[in-house]
Amino acid sequence: MDSTNDSSPSLEEALNIVNHLVSLKRGKSLSKPEIALIRGAWNEQNYKQMADDSNYTVNYLQRNLAPKLFDDLTRIFGSEVNKNNLKTIFKILLDEHVNNNYSFLNKVRGSLPPDISKFYGRTTEISHLKNLMCSNRCISIVGVTGIGKSALAAKLMADVISEKKPHFDCLIWKSVSHRPLLQDLVTDLLTLIDPVYNCSHLPDNTHSRISILIKLLQKKPCFVVLDDFSVPFQNHETDFIDYRWFLRRLVEEQHQSCFIFTSRQLQDITKELIQAKRPIDCFKLEGLKPAAAMELLSAQGLKDREKCYELIQKYRGNPSELEAVVHRIRNVFGSEEIFFQNPTTLVSNKFESMLDEMFSSQLTKFQKQILAHIAKVTDELDCAIKLTKLLVGLKENIELVSTSEVVKAIEKLEQCSLIEKKQSPGEEISFAIQPVIKKYIKTNYLNLVHR
Repeated sequence: MDSTNDSSPSLEEALNIVNHLVSLKRGKSLSKPEIALIRGAWNEQNYKQMADDSNYTVNYLQRNLAPKLFDDLTRIFGSEVNKNNLKTIFKILLDEHVNNNYSFLNKVRGSLPPDISKFYGRTTEISHLKNLMCSNRCISIVGVTGIGKSALAAKLMADVISEKKPHFDCLIWKSVSHRPLLQDLVTDLLTLIDPVYNCSHLPDNTHSRISILIKLLQKKPCFVVLDDFSVPFQNHETDFIDYRWFLRRLVEEQHQSCFIFTSRQLQDITKELIQAKRPIDCFKLEGLKPAAAMELLSAQGLKDREKCYELIQKYRGNPSELEAVVHRIRNVFGSEEIFFQNPTTLVSNKFESMLDEMFSSQLTKFQKQILAHIAKVTDELDCAIKLTKLLVGLKENIELVSTSEVVKAIEKLEQCSLIEKKQSPGEEISFAIQPVIKKYIKTNYLNLVHR
């Protein structure tokens, strides 16, 4: 049993990689019995021991499942895989994955992308983004803090690098969370694309520099990720206007490069360009699917699957929030049993900081009042309020409220991922707030409305 526990972390990492490869090959993930068989082979169990540890018979595991699974794995890896050598093959695969990750980092210029050695799910999202890249020069990945926007962009970049016939000559990762002046950002991009470029003779005019950058992009196709791209749009000064023109020119002027922007919310200029049917699109990233989120929690050591599914629903599959909960379970509660006996909704420091920023500087008093009202009348975990009921409640509690004001505020709140829209076919739209945000709102109710 001790050796099994020692091997578990490596097994979980290998399972994640293998599951991804199998999904690409077969179009579906490993099944539960296949995972049970792989775990047993990894732990050097015979088929009777595997059957004893699972709900499957020896005959099913050995005669029905194993031959097909090992044949599939053999085709995927290009060398024979069987019960006896599976652990060796998987460890080689794991080492290659780590080496490939270092190779990925070495090929990227600019800032350091996030670590993707432990990446869960997102097969559908990656496939969709690749399709968007075929017809768009710019793609905006939007979503709340911690949902995995940067990790998804990094995984997409790693996949682009691994293509047999690479389309791009240069790959750049650039964080803009420090709010650089656009002129400085354009200069940095010029030197990253062409390290020998002489920037000492660049014109002072920002738009002239953008023109030089676009000409370079026309000669040298680049894959560029601008991480945390929402920050420069919060300045609302001269540089804010420059950034709008920068984005418009990247979209509208001819070049073979692709820009990926990660952002907490969709920018107005992006929405305008999409509505004008320009080659730009937006992809709103939701949480991990239950199976992938369960893999994450299992890798973190949680074992109660029923309670884990409740956590996944409560935190909407947000990987960062789930990892923060696991960290607190270990450091405060000591064990998952004690935590689940004393259930509570925890808001991570990172998520709370994001909400503090939004409520203090980005939301109007009326928008905060709407959130507070929805949180107050939807006490149940998944309870939602219909639009007509929301309108009546707001008009009873807030003076001089018009329907158009409510509609505009709701659009803004949904754009910021602060409320969820729910609708069944033929029914009226309802609105809800996910438990983590609801907990924050209820805890800070007076400050949120009157700050």
